[in-house]
Amino acid sequence: INSIIMSSLKVSIVIVTYSNKRIKFIKRLFKSIENQTYKNIETIIVLNGAETDIKQLVLNWASKEKKNRKVISFKNNIDLSKDNTRLGKMRYQKGINVSTGDLIFCQSDDDFVSHDFFFKMVTLFNNNKDCQTAIGLPKYYERDTGNVRSIGTENTANYRDKYMHGKD
Repeated sequence: INSIIMSSLKVSIVIVTYSNKRIKFIKRLFKSIENQTYKNIETIIVLNGAETDIKQLVLNWASKEKKNRKVISFKNNIDLSKDNTRLGKMRYQKGINVSTGDLIFCQSDDDFVSHDFFFKMVTLFNNNKDCQTAIGLPKYYERDTGNVRSIGTENTANYRDKYMHGKD
């Protein structure tokens, strides 16, 4: 793979968060993003009716690198797990609309990916020119109860190299 072409592809990550109960998740998520081996990343945090503490945490984190970190704020929280309406889906769509990346990745604030996830995704798209979307499970995620659910082992990221042609 041509490393110049590869590093020029920008990845936009769109994340929706809302509650002070999720501060530990978002802190862990920020570390996950900062520790990626692939560095051409833009992060868009959508504050879905966010409470004061998490809102301040996100704004502080974003201010440290304004060029590659954006924040969109909605006054009212829409529970995305219960709301299948257009309004609920708009939270991610607003993030997608302001993204400038060549590739867009939407994730929950309690999903964490391996340190080389975005390197693998860019490699996948570079090696498969007909690839328009990729799917996969997070390495692990954590629920509000504090229970961590492991999706697999350290090799979980190896199962992410699945894609579908646009016609599929």
